Amino acid sequence: MPTTQTTSLYHYHKAGEVAAYIKLNITRRDQLSLDDLGQRFGICQTNLTKAFKYRYKTTVHYYIIQTRMAIAREMLCDQRKSVKEIAYSLGYKEINHLTRDFKKIMGMPPTEYVQENGVRQHIELPIGVG
Repeated sequence: MPTTQTTSLYHYHKAGEVAAYIKLNITRRDQLSLDDLGQRFGICQTNLTKAFKYRYKTTVHYYIIQTRMAIAREMLCDQRKSVKEIAYSLGYKEINHLTRDFKKIMGMPPTEYVQENGVRQHIELPIGVG
């Protein structure tokens, strides 16, 4: 719970609502700007930024990136989508933006992550084989 006067209980709870909204709408890049989030939740950008930082120890922008990368990691293990498809499904307009963010969070690009972690190595055998 907030202990400073600059982060009120109201703003603290609003930050939680914003985080939940981000998780539910992670693919909608157009609705996740700080301005859009502030307007949607009736909180000015300054108070949203302070409350979010206080509650989650990170910025709204970095929280969005972390959330996208958690989903990207899961999707890479899924074996059904290419990195390009994953990028577009997560709201990226360009694949290189996903690659940049993935490398920032994971320390390596998605293709290297797939190789190092053995993802996509599983091959389903036809029924009755193996």
